Amino acid sequence: MPRLYILIPCVLLVLFGGFYWNYARQAAAQAATQAAEQARTAAEAEAERTAAEKIAREAAETRAAERAAEEIRKEAERQARWQEEQTRLTAEIADLETRAQRLEAEVATAQKTLAGLKAERTRLRQTNLEAGLAVERLRVAKSTAELELQRLIQMLAQKQGAPFPAGALSEF
Repeated sequence: MPRLYILIPCVLLVLFGGFYWNYARQAAAQAATQAAEQARTAAEAEAERTAAEKIAREAAETRAAERAAEEIRKEAERQARWQEEQTRLTAEIADLETRAQRLEAEVATAQKTLAGLKAERTRLRQTNLEAGLAVERLRVAKSTAELELQRLIQMLAQKQGAPFPAGALSEF
Protein backbone atom coordinates (compact mmCIF):
# COMPACT_ATOMS: atom_id res chain seq x y z
CA MET A 1 0.00 0.00 0.00
CA PRO A 2 2.67 2.44 0.59
CA ARG A 3 3.54 2.09 -3.01
CA LEU A 4 0.08 2.83 -3.95
CA TYR A 5 0.21 6.09 -2.10
CA ILE A 6 3.03 7.17 -4.30
CA LEU A 7 1.94 5.51 -7.53
CA ILE A 8 -1.65 6.84 -7.63
CA PRO A 9 -0.59 10.46 -7.17
CA CYS A 10 2.13 9.99 -9.83
CA VAL A 11 -0.36 8.48 -12.31
CA LEU A 12 -2.80 11.22 -11.52
CA LEU A 13 -0.02 13.78 -11.90
CA VAL A 14 0.92 12.35 -15.33
CA LEU A 15 -2.75 12.34 -16.33
CA PHE A 16 -3.13 15.91 -15.13
CA GLY A 17 0.10 16.87 -16.97
CA GLY A 18 -1.31 15.38 -20.21
CA PHE A 19 -4.58 17.27 -19.82
CA TYR A 20 -2.69 20.40 -18.88
CA TRP A 21 -0.29 20.07 -21.77
CA ASN A 22 -3.20 19.51 -24.23
CA TYR A 23 -5.09 22.46 -22.75
CA ALA A 24 -1.98 24.70 -22.82
CA ARG A 25 -1.32 23.79 -26.45
CA GLN A 26 -4.94 24.54 -27.42
CA ALA A 27 -4.93 27.73 -25.38
CA ALA A 28 -1.67 28.84 -27.03
CA ALA A 29 -3.10 28.04 -30.49
CA GLN A 30 -6.29 29.87 -29.58
CA ALA A 31 -4.27 32.80 -28.20
CA ALA A 32 -2.17 32.85 -31.38
CA THR A 33 -5.33 32.74 -33.51
CA GLN A 34 -6.89 35.45 -31.39
CA ALA A 35 -3.69 37.53 -31.60
CA ALA A 36 -3.62 37.03 -35.38
CA GLU A 37 -7.30 38.04 -35.54
CA GLN A 38 -6.60 41.11 -33.41
CA ALA A 39 -3.59 41.98 -35.57
CA ARG A 40 -5.70 41.55 -38.71
CA THR A 41 -8.50 43.63 -37.16
CA ALA A 42 -5.98 46.27 -36.07
CA ALA A 43 -4.45 46.27 -39.57
CA GLU A 44 -7.91 46.65 -41.11
CA ALA A 45 -8.76 49.42 -38.64
CA GLU A 46 -5.45 51.12 -39.42
CA ALA A 47 -6.13 50.76 -43.14
CA GLU A 48 -9.63 52.17 -42.66
CA ARG A 49 -8.28 55.00 -40.52
CA THR A 50 -5.59 55.74 -43.09
CA ALA A 51 -8.18 55.67 -45.89
CA ALA A 52 -10.53 57.88 -43.85
CA GLU A 53 -7.69 60.29 -43.11
CA LYS A 54 -6.78 60.33 -46.79
CA ILE A 55 -10.41 60.97 -47.76
CA ALA A 56 -10.72 63.63 -45.06
CA ARG A 57 -7.44 65.24 -46.18
CA GLU A 58 -8.61 65.19 -49.81
CA ALA A 59 -12.00 66.63 -48.77
CA ALA A 60 -10.25 69.32 -46.71
CA GLU A 61 -7.98 70.14 -49.64
CA THR A 62 -11.02 70.25 -51.94
CA ARG A 63 -12.86 72.51 -49.48
CA ALA A 64 -9.77 74.70 -49.15
CA ALA A 65 -9.49 74.91 -52.93
CA GLU A 66 -13.21 75.68 -53.22
CA ARG A 67 -12.90 78.27 -50.45
CA ALA A 68 -9.90 79.83 -52.21
CA ALA A 69 -11.80 79.83 -55.53
CA GLU A 70 -14.83 81.36 -53.76
CA GLU A 71 -12.57 83.99 -52.17
CA ILE A 72 -11.06 84.79 -55.57
CA ARG A 73 -14.54 84.96 -57.15
CA LYS A 74 -15.85 87.20 -54.36
CA GLU A 75 -12.77 89.42 -54.64
CA ALA A 76 -13.27 89.65 -58.40
CA GLU A 77 -16.96 90.50 -57.88
CA ARG A 78 -16.04 93.08 -55.26
CA GLN A 79 -13.45 94.59 -57.60
CA ALA A 80 -16.01 94.63 -60.44
CA ARG A 81 -18.63 96.29 -58.20
CA TRP A 82 -16.04 98.79 -56.99
CA GLN A 83 -14.97 99.54 -60.57
CA GLU A 84 -18.62 99.88 -61.62
CA GLU A 85 -19.30 102.18 -58.66
CA GLN A 86 -16.22 104.26 -59.53
CA THR A 87 -17.38 104.54 -63.14
CA ARG A 88 -20.88 105.50 -62.04
CA LEU A 89 -19.52 108.05 -59.57
CA THR A 90 -17.17 109.51 -62.18
CA ALA A 91 -20.06 109.88 -64.63
CA GLU A 92 -22.24 111.37 -61.90
CA ILE A 93 -19.47 113.80 -60.91
CA ALA A 94 -19.02 114.84 -64.54
CA ASP A 95 -22.78 115.34 -64.87
CA LEU A 96 -22.92 117.33 -61.65
CA GLU A 97 -19.96 119.46 -62.74
CA THR A 98 -21.71 120.16 -66.05
CA ARG A 99 -24.89 121.08 -64.20
CA ALA A 100 -22.88 123.25 -61.80
CA GLN A 101 -21.24 125.09 -64.70
CA ARG A 102 -24.63 125.59 -66.37
CA LEU A 103 -26.13 126.80 -63.10
CA GLU A 104 -23.15 129.12 -62.54
CA ALA A 105 -23.74 130.57 -66.01
CA GLU A 106 -27.43 130.99 -65.19
CA VAL A 107 -26.52 132.63 -61.88
CA ALA A 108 -24.11 134.99 -63.66
CA THR A 109 -26.82 135.85 -66.20
CA ALA A 110 -29.37 136.29 -63.43
CA GLN A 111 -26.94 138.51 -61.50
CA LYS A 112 -26.37 140.64 -64.62
CA THR A 113 -30.14 140.86 -65.12
CA LEU A 114 -30.59 141.68 -61.43
CA ALA A 115 -27.92 144.36 -61.62
CA GLY A 116 -29.67 145.80 -64.71
CA LEU A 117 -33.03 145.68 -62.94
CA LYS A 118 -31.57 147.34 -59.84
CA ALA A 119 -30.09 150.07 -62.02
CA GLU A 120 -33.43 150.45 -63.81
CA ARG A 121 -35.24 150.56 -60.45
CA THR A 122 -32.81 153.19 -59.18
CA ARG A 123 -33.27 155.18 -62.39
CA LEU A 124 -37.07 154.85 -62.15
CA ARG A 125 -37.02 155.85 -58.48
CA GLN A 126 -34.90 158.87 -59.38
CA THR A 127 -37.25 159.73 -62.24
CA ASN A 128 -40.24 159.24 -59.91
CA LEU A 129 -38.61 161.43 -57.27
CA GLU A 130 -37.81 164.09 -59.84
CA ALA A 131 -41.37 163.91 -61.18
CA GLY A 132 -42.70 164.17 -57.61
CA LEU A 133 -40.45 167.14 -56.97
CA ALA A 134 -41.57 168.72 -60.26
CA VAL A 135 -45.23 168.17 -59.27
CA GLU A 136 -44.55 169.68 -55.86
CA ARG A 137 -42.76 172.65 -57.47
CA LEU A 138 -45.71 173.08 -59.80
CA ARG A 139 -48.13 172.98 -56.86
CA VAL A 140 -46.03 175.52 -55.03
CA ALA A 141 -45.85 177.62 -58.21
CA LYS A 142 -49.63 177.31 -58.66
CA SER A 143 -50.21 178.24 -55.05
CA THR A 144 -47.79 181.14 -55.38
CA ALA A 145 -49.46 182.21 -58.63
CA GLU A 146 -52.90 182.02 -57.01
CA LEU A 147 -51.67 184.08 -54.06
CA GLU A 148 -50.08 186.56 -56.46
CA LEU A 149 -53.27 186.73 -58.48
CA GLN A 150 -55.32 187.22 -55.36
CA ARG A 151 -53.00 189.98 -54.21
CA LEU A 152 -53.20 191.67 -57.61
CA ILE A 153 -56.98 191.46 -57.65
CA GLN A 154 -57.06 192.84 -54.17
CA MET A 155 -54.77 195.70 -55.15
CA LEU A 156 -56.90 196.46 -58.21
CA ALA A 157 -60.03 196.32 -56.15
CA GLN A 158 -58.54 198.72 -53.63
CA LYS A 159 -57.48 201.09 -56.41
CA GLN A 160 -60.93 201.15 -57.79
CA GLY A 161 -62.42 201.41 -54.35
CA ALA A 162 -64.61 198.40 -54.60
CA PRO A 163 -64.72 195.96 -51.76
CA PHE A 164 -63.03 192.59 -52.45
CA PRO A 165 -65.60 189.84 -52.64
CA ALA A 166 -64.90 187.05 -50.11
CA GLY A 167 -65.49 184.09 -52.49
CA ALA A 168 -64.01 185.66 -55.59
CA LEU A 169 -61.01 183.41 -55.84
CA SER A 170 -62.68 180.22 -54.76
CA GLU A 171 -63.30 179.31 -58.38
CA PHE A 172 -59.59 179.27 -59.05
